[in-house]
Amino acid sequence: RAAIQSSLESGGEDKLSTIRLLHRGKVLVAPTQTLQEAGLADGIVQHVDVVFCHSLLLAAAYDDGVARIWNSETGECARMLSGHTQDVLGISFSGNGQLVATASADGTCKVWDLLTGSSIRSCQGHSSSVTSVAFSADIRQLLSASLDCSARLWNAYCGDCELVMQGHQKCVNSAAFSSCCNLVVTSSDDETAKIWSAETGACLQTLAGHAHFVLSATFSPKDDVVCTASRDWTCRLRDLDGECLQTFFGHSGSINSVSFHPDGELIVTASDDETSRVWRCETAQCLLNLPGRSFLMTASFSPDGQALATASFDGLVQLWDAETGAALTKFMGPRGCSLSAVAFSATGQPPWASKRP
Repeated sequence: RAAIQSSLESGGEDKLSTIRLLHRGKVLVAPTQTLQEAGLADGIVQHVDVVFCHSLLLAAAYDDGVARIWNSETGECARMLSGHTQDVLGISFSGNGQLVATASADGTCKVWDLLTGSSIRSCQGHSSSVTSVAFSADIRQLLSASLDCSARLWNAYCGDCELVMQGHQKCVNSAAFSSCCNLVVTSSDDETAKIWSAETGACLQTLAGHAHFVLSATFSPKDDVVCTASRDWTCRLRDLDGECLQTFFGHSGSINSVSFHPDGELIVTASDDETSRVWRCETAQCLLNLPGRSFLMTASFSPDGQALATASFDGLVQLWDAETGAALTKFMGPRGCSLSAVAFSATGQPPWASKRP
């Protein structure tokens, strides 16, 4: 009670969306349930933790060809984006939270109007599955990666391909913009990551050193370092000249994704060892070890850095407190559907909220 009152007195009322009750890290699924009714008590009532769950909007990519938008405040699927003919492999929100981009095994990227749930653009040109997609900061361009060994820049308004980045010898697993959008980093099964000019498409640097496929690569918020994740069970932090500054050991399986905290001091990884880990960049120390239920495909911090989301291959999205590791909430996709990617909206609010009378 004191924690809630303190939050409200400090101006947190407008940010506080939901208070969730947890017993031994498990969430009470209904606000009227007792611990006994929820099946969480063993006859002796244990302490109940209060955690704050801010309003967050998440997008998730599933193998039934549908992307789903989840609302952390209600725990419900708020939108279903249907139109791809094969698995959805990548997903991203635009910076203003109005649009969603999806990448699919059907070889296309699509742009969706989140207010209506309709597809407004389709980008065609890759000759194989599209593995990831991202908006530029100004929402004018889309960046995609593909199993056809290339990455492409597209005009987000008309869907035309503006630039092709070719140079990897094997499939490209991910592509990400720098925060200034003048650089692109890609990861590949050829065991390298590459840094490219987003203006000319020229390869500026090849980052070698991993002993297996590089599955994910991303810039820090300050664009001064790049972090790569590999099937060799390690992550590497490098400067833009390619020098390895830090190697992160601890996972016992392929590391499928890596993302930076908004302050650039932490990273979060997702692994086939069924865990997600939060690490301090400066020391490579593991700060949190979060359990999953199957292979963890991706993990990322919320825009304010207070929460993080993990996505399991079995379709489960879990939301965690980024500082304590407390479980906040979870969303389960359709039975039998696997999950490839999850992304946060930068705004946290659904675009349809402002349309209500």
